[in-house]
Amino acid sequence: MPSKLPPVILTHGLYHNSSAWFLYKRRLRYAGFYHVMTYSYASFFRSFEAIVEGLVQEALKAAQRAPEGRVLLVGHSLGGMVTRAALADERLRGRVGGVLTICAPHGGSVLASRLAIGRLARGLALDGHIVRTVNGPEYADCLGPSILRQSLFTPLDNMVLPLSGCWLGPELKDKDWEELCAPPVSHVGVLYDRRVWNMSVEYLLRAANRPASR
Repeated sequence: MPSKLPPVILTHGLYHNSSAWFLYKRRLRYAGFYHVMTYSYASFFRSFEAIVEGLVQEALKAAQRAPEGRVLLVGHSLGGMVTRAALADERLRGRVGGVLTICAPHGGSVLASRLAIGRLARGLALDGHIVRTVNGPEYADCLGPSILRQSLFTPLDNMVLPLSGCWLGPELKDKDWEELCAPPVSHVGVLYDRRVWNMSVEYLLRAANRPASR
């Protein structure tokens, strides 16, 4: 029997690829999300804007095939910033039912300033162009209050430093975003932790069952 739950698109983080989601996808499918896709991008030689456009295109195609015409978006680390940026695209209005970011560097990370290799990585510094852009007016979320938005962070994040870089700014908390602390695991460990999977599934089921306005 076809699943009535909307498709889920998973976007990986910097220097990673779709294999990051191997176990996470299995858990989502066990929960009834049978249409789980991964959006992959190269961490070198592509601009942030081009990566965001690629996700928008994938979301539009998936929404066209979905029974209710909408998708759920999940992004880890840089993938969370890509996902946030996609919310500024008017073409996705009415096409997104929920957004989940996991360990996204909403405020940037000092490690990106000191150890970054490549323009994308440098863009995640505390004053990096990606952090400034996504938090600025150019990528202001335009999809309306009916869409659930949640940000998960872990208190043991070893990549987004200081920890406050994982926290939502006040402008997002005022725009229907929820912020939850995940169990104490590492930045990448969140993708393989059963407790984080359960938190994600609970949120995505809630988002899937909430009507999205057009």
